[in-house]
Amino acid sequence: SREVDLRLVNVLIVVLAFRSFPLNQEGLTDKWLRKLNLEGWIPGPESLVCEEHFSLDSFEIVDNKRVLKSDAVPSIVDELDRILLQYEIVSFFLL
Repeated sequence: SREVDLRLVNVLIVVLAFRSFPLNQEGLTDKWLRKLNLEGWIPGPESLVCEEHFSLDSFEIVDNKRVLKSDAVPSIVDELDRILLQYEIVSFFLL
């Protein structure tokens, strides 16, 4: 119905993409932890960082897909991010 269509138009869905810590590259993992102010914390296989924490030049296009460069380090961090990462909390917001 038209009423349903109008409600759908007013919904904004924010899709977040996440990247795993580079656990197989100890030096790079250490850089990520330092940049995120998480020294002493040990990330596991399910630990993730939102793509929003990487600058645009951290990515390249490979086979029409956005791929994180092998030497990329998160560079966009604020205090709330540090708190959420410390407690391994991920929040999703539907506006």
